[in-house]
Amino acid sequence: MAQYLLAAEADKIQDLIFRSSHLREVVGGSQLLERFCAEATPALLDHFQAHKPEVVINAGGAIRIIFHSATEAQVNEFGRLLAETYARTLGGHLTVAVVDVEAQGEPAGAAGESPGLLERADRALRRAKEARGGAEAIPHLPQVAFCASCGVALADRYAPGIRPDRPQDANYLCSSCAAKASEREQNRRQLLGLLEEEMRRQQPGLPPRLSWPDAEALKQFDGKGYVAYLVADGNDLGLQFSRCDPAAAGQLSTRLREAVVRSLATPAVQLWRWTSRMARNRADLSPVLPLIMAGDDVFALLPAPWALDFARQFALEFEKLETPAGAGATAAVGVVICKASYPYALAHRQALRLMAKAKALGKQLAARRGARLSSVNWRVIKSNRLGDAEMASGTQRIKATMRPYWAVASLPPEAAGMGVDLDTLLKWRLALRGVRAGRLAQIEALYGDHPQMASLAGDRSPLDNWNKRLDALLGRIGHGEAGMEARRALEGALAELGYDPAQEQTLKALLPELSQTALGQWRPLERDGEVYLAHGLPDLLDAWDYAWRLAEDPAAYTRGEESR
Repeated sequence: MAQYLLAAEADKIQDLIFRSSHLREVVGGSQLLERFCAEATPALLDHFQAHKPEVVINAGGAIRIIFHSATEAQVNEFGRLLAETYARTLGGHLTVAVVDVEAQGEPAGAAGESPGLLERADRALRRAKEARGGAEAIPHLPQVAFCASCGVALADRYAPGIRPDRPQDANYLCSSCAAKASEREQNRRQLLGLLEEEMRRQQPGLPPRLSWPDAEALKQFDGKGYVAYLVADGNDLGLQFSRCDPAAAGQLSTRLREAVVRSLATPAVQLWRWTSRMARNRADLSPVLPLIMAGDDVFALLPAPWALDFARQFALEFEKLETPAGAGATAAVGVVICKASYPYALAHRQALRLMAKAKALGKQLAARRGARLSSVNWRVIKSNRLGDAEMASGTQRIKATMRPYWAVASLPPEAAGMGVDLDTLLKWRLALRGVRAGRLAQIEALYGDHPQMASLAGDRSPLDNWNKRLDALLGRIGHGEAGMEARRALEGALAELGYDPAQEQTLKALLPELSQTALGQWRPLERDGEVYLAHGLPDLLDAWDYAWRLAEDPAAYTRGEESR
């Protein structure tokens, strides 16, 4: 008998979970995935104990099991049964690959080293995914009902609805959506219970039982009815898993799950202090709803006003994860702030794009400066805009945004030329509360009309004229003691979120054709292989209502402040 490693991975997890139209079914789908790993895999292994199975990883739709005494046919049979069980339970597809533990001859990697066992398994999985056939037909009949939730699969039941007090919820459902809805309402422990346990460990004063919100429940915390969706992913953790030996990979998988739960729970406990007071007779309402927690992939719903600081603290907490490489883990976070009625699937798609930009910035920093930092990117979708237009074109040398931002307690010097830390932006949200809303709107409009310049060499009159317009606007502020204080606050924000005197040498090296006087308050940034001028104040003004700090009493932001 030989030793074989079985590698199995759920395909298109997000598409499977998002196939349903209700958030409770999305949560139920995530819980079903966790319960499949926790219950179905061990139950099936009970019938293969003679082959001495050793579970290496079994979480988040990723499964790695070593069979110490089996033939390849026997391990393949286990994989077939596992994939069939997954399809029957969740209605999705599981890709399976089997690797001979003692096989040799695999091609070396980029570093010239022979790949480890888990890396060979990952390669076999990729080959198995690529070898899959084309579209699969589903049976049709002239008289059928499609699922009223996903609208894709054929319904196999007329479900009366989970809640007895809502008979109008009865509808045709497919087996997958019905299972998700049932799973969510039964409050299984695999997903929500883990978060509640960690929150209760950090805050023993929580109510005896938390109720889990939807978008309608969380929109009450924003005057305009907005909520926030957060997407997060660890940086290079897949690579670290593939380079681990099986024992270390199992330990890393366990620590990763604990780190993800802790990273959500820590800011959630701080947020509960405020939401429990502000909610309408709902002190038991959880301030965050995890929709997906699969490996290092996270998708969560939370109140909009604290969205940016929640993302920042999530990333900082995640960095406490110990990795086999010895360096701290980092994360990329994308946040979409939108109306509660905005489709969650579209919000998730937008957040993934934002997160990808944050991840790319982190890779640039690591490659060019040797530093590793977490990063946060966001977008406020106003008036139900569906597009993904940015405030500035990528071909312009002046951009009225500095997103993504670094999530770091103290910004290291090597990262200063590539961005600003998010905590600095949040600091100025509170400091600028005394500035009249009308003035802030004028400044936001001025940045919206920033100079359009494809080159900073030659004629710089558009930049000079714009700087004069800003000086003229600031000159109209400052009458009386309150006006002078507001002007000083604005000048401080313009300076700290813009040009940094400490970057004088960087400026000379990157933009020798410009002097600090010509720059005004703009800051030179080096990103994506180019150097351009940027400023962070427009980012703050755009996310003005959603830049509250978790440590600050919400009354500090609303007391005496005009509505914008």
